[in-house]
Formats: sequence, C-alpha cells, structure tokens
Amino acid sequence: MAAGPTARAAGIGTSSFAWGLVWRSRVVWHLAAIYFAFGFSYVIYATFFIRFLVGEGGFSAREAGLLWLEVGLVSVVSGFIWGGISDRWGRRVALMGVFALQGASFLLFGATHAVAAVYLSAGLFAITAWSVPALMAASAGDVFGARLAPAAIGLMTVVM
Repeated sequence: MAAGPTARAAGIGTSSFAWGLVWRSRVVWHLAAIYFAFGFSYVIYATFFIRFLVGEGGFSAREAGLLWLEVGLVSVVSGFIWGGISDRWGRRVALMGVFALQGASFLLFGATHAVAAVYLSAGLFAITAWSVPALMAASAGDVFGARLAPAAIGLMTVVM
C-alpha cells in the first residue's frame, strides 16, 4: 500500500505502546475509508436483495431466498480467490478488481429487472463479497506487521 510511517519502517518492536503509530497513520485511515465504502455498499445490497427480487423482480420468496443462499455458498471462497490474486499482483490490483466487479454488480442490479442481469449481478457479488475483509487484513499486515495489524484491522472495522 502507500508509503507512510509504519511499524516496520520505524523499526518498532513488539511494544504495545507503538499502537499510536496505527492511529496516526495516514495509510490506516485511507484503508479505513476504503473499508467504509465496502461496508456501506455491501450492506445496502444485502439488505434489499431479496426484497427487490420479490417486490419488483418477479421472483417468489423461495426463488429469491435460494438465489441468496447460492450467493452465500459461492462467497465463502471469495477471500481465497482474491487473496491469491493479491499475493501475486498486489493488494491494490486486487482491490481495484474487486471494486470494479462489485460496481458492475450493483449497476446491473439497479439498472434492470432482467433475470439474466440479476443472476450475473449475484454471481459478481458472490465471487467478491468477502474478499475485502481478507484484503484489508492482509494490507494491515503488510503495512503494520504482525504485532500491530490487529490494532489496524480493529480501527478499520470500527470505521466500517
């Protein structure tokens, strides 16, 4: 991620008093803003998915529920998929890919009631859904090291 005062760069050991580096870091606040954007968008999608499908999409409650179940099952592997991509090509590339696919998913879902678009939207969401928490955790580890990563993840999660 972006350069900034990190635990590794500062040569800080395992002292818990170094947590101030996390709170004062521009990098952690940048990551927290990205995590907030993810949280805001995924909560809206997840909250209204079934309601939209039943109310306006022509799906029965059972059909909509089964589709959401499939999204959930597929999403279990999303962190592994995008974690592997981020390990190979970098966190930034992985996050950009995830957000591009999620953006396409949200646009498809909001723009049309076509059944194919709904399924494509659900599929795109499913393969990216839980990758962002995994990428945020990996980014925190990259920037702050193993000792301070939990503090960074905690701050980012509170902001989310």
